[in-house]
Amino acid sequence: MKDLNRINRLRRKIIRQFHRLLRVMGFRKHEFDYPYAAVLLATYFHGPDLDLGKIATWAGCELEFVKLVLCRMAAAGPWTGGGIDPVSTSDRWFDGPNPPPGFVADVEVAMGLSACDCDPDGELVYTRRRPN
Repeated sequence: MKDLNRINRLRRKIIRQFHRLLRVMGFRKHEFDYPYAAVLLATYFHGPDLDLGKIATWAGCELEFVKLVLCRMAAAGPWTGGGIDPVSTSDRWFDGPNPPPGFVADVEVAMGLSACDCDPDGELVYTRRRPN
């Protein structure tokens, strides 16, 4: 029982640090884009094994919301059905000023505000969607 309590305390501490990282990246918990950013970052940390329950727990979101975000990302192009590529993603997500422009671009795709395609050289090209 002692070990289980220790594991649960550690899990809570890791999740707090995760949300602290989002704040450092420039996202605020009560802003509209925060849950989208939380789902993307949680997916990055969990890697290609998309355990949606764990992602929802880390992000503090409902499972259906996580599914919506992941479907948008897969449909938009940056991700495949198996998740994200941590190497290419980290280059775009963790370089530059806060909030990192590459991460913000993917958050906008997750929100449905932008579309993403690959150019002939394999580079990601983002285009802003026009409101209807």
